[in-house]
Amino acid sequence: MNEARRHKTDIVITSQTYLQVSPGFEDILALWDAYHNTNTQRVCVPLMLLVADLLRHTPEDRTAERGFIHLQLDGLARSILQRRMRAVYSHLNSSIRIRQKCAMTLCISITARSRQLAWDVFRNLDFTLAAFAKLSKPPRYQINCTWDSTTETRSSHDASALPTRHIFVEFVMVLLSSGDVSLLRCVLTQKVLLGNVLRHLASDPVPLASRVLRVMCDNVIVDGSGVSVRLQAALFSDRVLGQIVAISGRQAEAVSGTKGISKAACAAELAHSLLLRLCTDPVHGFRRENASGRFVGAKEEISLGSMSEGHLQARGAVKSGKASSITKIEYSSPVINAITTGYAREVDERNETVLRLLRKLKPTESRRHAEMLLEVCSKQPNIAASYIPHATYSLEPRLSWSWITASLLVGNLAVAASASNVYPVLKNSTHDTRAGELEGVSIVRSVLPSSLTKVGLSRGLQHSSGLVRHATLSLIMHILRAFHARISHLATNYAGVDLWGHAICDKRIYFKTLIQHARRTLVSILPEPKNILTVRAACECHDADHFHKMHLSLLHLPALNALAGMFDLTGLEGLGEAQVDSVRLLPVVPLKLSTPELAANLDVIAAMLNVRRCDSHVHSAAAQVAVETRKETQE
Repeated sequence: MNEARRHKTDIVITSQTYLQVSPGFEDILALWDAYHNTNTQRVCVPLMLLVADLLRHTPEDRTAERGFIHLQLDGLARSILQRRMRAVYSHLNSSIRIRQKCAMTLCISITARSRQLAWDVFRNLDFTLAAFAKLSKPPRYQINCTWDSTTETRSSHDASALPTRHIFVEFVMVLLSSGDVSLLRCVLTQKVLLGNVLRHLASDPVPLASRVLRVMCDNVIVDGSGVSVRLQAALFSDRVLGQIVAISGRQAEAVSGTKGISKAACAAELAHSLLLRLCTDPVHGFRRENASGRFVGAKEEISLGSMSEGHLQARGAVKSGKASSITKIEYSSPVINAITTGYAREVDERNETVLRLLRKLKPTESRRHAEMLLEVCSKQPNIAASYIPHATYSLEPRLSWSWITASLLVGNLAVAASASNVYPVLKNSTHDTRAGELEGVSIVRSVLPSSLTKVGLSRGLQHSSGLVRHATLSLIMHILRAFHARISHLATNYAGVDLWGHAICDKRIYFKTLIQHARRTLVSILPEPKNILTVRAACECHDADHFHKMHLSLLHLPALNALAGMFDLTGLEGLGEAQVDSVRLLPVVPLKLSTPELAANLDVIAAMLNVRRCDSHVHSAAAQVAVETRKETQE
């Protein structure tokens, strides 16, 4: 800081002394013309750097801006822009890096002086020059290197000590930070500027990447910037988003002690906040609040050309035509069409952009990636439902950080996707006993990834580690919660649709059949209730020491909640198959139990006695059909 002030003071004294001898910098301009007229460009490089150093002295306030020295410096800058840009172009088009650096440094100094001069620089520069694309390329030695804190001691004003890309990035950042909204929009429309900066952002040193991200957050992706939503969305292509994702996933916060690491953590946090704003704030073009589905009539064909084959197969969609070119889904059952809304709409390109971004994340390796995935999916259930087929995490139970993280992610994603209005639709034109079977399977699979199996959950409950058993129980409870929320949401949609004059009995038959198949599908995925009973029985072991008793007590409450959910799902039939003695499940001294344990025991008793709590959604007609369906299934 002291060196910067001393440097600025020296420039003021030098300018004052020089202007007394040569008013209007006439000698400097005469030397400029003489050197360039004789094609002695190498001699002119130090002169251009001297001019850039003089022009870098910007006024601190409006009073200083109207001072004699700054008016003379502004006149020097305008003289270069109006009559000496040919010399600047000759340096930019040369293949000598030091000449290109000094030309860009001069442009930076002029642009940083005022808004008007920034506009003049933007108007006078020819951005179609091939030199700009070459200047923006990162140096070879730095692509796979991390930031070394020793390089920060080099002066940022020394053009010979910095790569050409660093100077190019600084020029673009100065243009964006000029404070002129009109200039900001014009700069953003030039792909050669910000596009080339963001395309290689992950390979830049940490301080440089932090500066770019900070300018983007403060000047571009901010309310009142004057940048249209479409332009904001166009700035962030898949490649650019991949660069920002790579920066946000750096695990620099885990290590401390060096200056470079702290800057890396700051850059990762900036990238994380920028991605969250892009994906969750409707102002910034990647999210649309009115992206809900629409109802369609019978046998309507909806174009899904932008969806992948694996995405459709994961939902159980009927393919039309060749497997390599899925273009439509046929609907023939009017009742199923009426209660489903998700795939009966055109795919939103903006949601697809967010989905491609989420697929690039590594949530099992990066804390920030996991937080971002859950934040986006919780605010946009439709995207959560679309992401579920791509959640290809390894769910084979093992005592590892990656598996525990994956199990937590799957559970939270299932809960988030349960609020989606995306429902898979299958062709089913006959009213036989299989009516609604495939739809029921698809409804369950729309909130659960294909890697989640009955065998894996059973192994998790039988694992020797209590932490793995606890995570498995938590996953089961999240699955049950997601399923009930899914059925409730389906019932709400079912109650408010027009079924084209079909009888009420037909509606009830189709809806009951659909829920029956969905329950059977979920039962086939979840482990047997006796496995959960085994975990609960182990929690009541009296021979264990104090440490193991405390360890086992942590599993008691999740086991009770999981049992209540399983009994509520399977009903009396499940109790009989598991050979459950309902008397042994009753607490000996209920009043000595804690409030959560007492509530969990009451839920278990209510599930065994087929008593359903009076939730708010039960009062709707459609939810009443769901309750009747559950009772008929148990009978």
